[in-house]
Amino acid sequence: QFNLGLCEVPNMVNMWGIYTPAKEANMYPKPVGDLSGWNTRSIACNTKGWVVAADDAVIGCMPSPCTGELGNGDKKKSSASPMVIDTLADVYVLRVGAGIAHSLYIVRNSSDADKAALEKFKLLDQSNM
Repeated sequence: QFNLGLCEVPNMVNMWGIYTPAKEANMYPKPVGDLSGWNTRSIACNTKGWVVAADDAVIGCMPSPCTGELGNGDKKKSSASPMVIDTLADVYVLRVGAGIAHSLYIVRNSSDADKAALEKFKLLDQSNM
């Protein structure tokens, strides 16, 4: 599999390992060009891809086949190349997480503007489950 890690060089993320079975493994850390220049604060990987919280955006890459782990809703379930996840454009994501069939976004909820931005998302009420 593969790993992502922050580098001592500011605004640079490195990757090593094998990202897809069709390509050769990166034996040594190599910079991820699509993440250069972003102020990255949180990284998460799963077996298929990764998500990163950086600056005021979330960037993700989950190649097919995916079932919506990226967080783009019904419009695009997977992306082989990194893309900004625009469904999270109005919220400030503090931390990201990823697992076998999910991604997790912990967002800021401290101001009235934050709370208003969160109102556009559906609430999953699990109180009677």
